[in-house]
Amino acid sequence: MKYVIYILFLAGGYYGYQNYFAATEDNLSINDKILKNGSVPAEEIKLKAKSMVKFICSDEEILNSWGSSVSECSQRYSKNEAICDTRIFPKNEQQISDSSVVKKLFSQYRKCVLSY
Repeated sequence: MKYVIYILFLAGGYYGYQNYFAATEDNLSINDKILKNGSVPAEEIKLKAKSMVKFICSDEEILNSWGSSVSECSQRYSKNEAICDTRIFPKNEQQISDSSVVKKLFSQYRKCVLSY
């Protein structure tokens, strides 16, 4: 009887993990998606890069260390966003299969949009 309870407990834990805590396609990192699927569309990388820049523009500590402010960062972002979208991500349908290329695109986009 003790073993049956133990097995039920493990089965319940496994079920809970798979349904509530396991990584889904939505919350995988870009690198995890490359490892799982072999490649990631450039459009998805662009969306993540935009999200990263928006996060940077909302973080006062980072901006203060760079000698900037939230309003200045937001102005730079809105001014340079369209230009940098086409400059850094010209082919949205392109598939990226190398994580070093992803890092390079993130860095180029941040530098293009924010200029720091």
